[in-house]
Amino acid sequence: MAQISVNIDDKRVKLWVNDLIKKTPVELKKTVQRVTAKTLRDVKTKFPKRSGKLIQAYLSKKINDYAYLIFSKLKYADDVEVGTSPHTITPKKKKYLTVPIKSSVLTGTKARIKQSALDLLFSELDNRAGRTKKQIYEEVGIILTKKVNHPGSKGKFIIRDKVAPSARRLFMKEIRNLFERYGFR
Repeated sequence: MAQISVNIDDKRVKLWVNDLIKKTPVELKKTVQRVTAKTLRDVKTKFPKRSGKLIQAYLSKKINDYAYLIFSKLKYADDVEVGTSPHTITPKKKKYLTVPIKSSVLTGTKARIKQSALDLLFSELDNRAGRTKKQIYEEVGIILTKKVNHPGSKGKFIIRDKVAPSARRLFMKEIRNLFERYGFR
């Protein structure tokens, strides 16, 4: 069996290698922290502005000195990223779901139904005056229902298509710079 043994006797090379071993872990930790912070900023800037709660819910968590996890604490974050298949939505806490059918009943952020619209709906339902529930729903712009058959939604793939590639490029650039600073080319 042929073996090759290489011994380095040069003191300068040994000092350089020892210095690299000591300094690189600290620099690498800082590099990972910088890339994580930049990636988290990218997540928060590349989502549409209307995604307020979702944007604020993205956080980073340190796994170890060289790994961080960027995640959302909201359950529906994955649904926004990868989409959903058709499914049925039922109320969890109340008896009915309120479904807006006119944009005028929504708040400025389009995320909630105005309380005044709900008050109007319930007062109209109490005083029908010969109208059907369907007519009242159409007039007010809100439907009360026990279930909604949601058709599903397409994923936005913001993290996969926009954030992850730029994070990879940034990390590789930072690592290349780190190695070049220490004489690797």
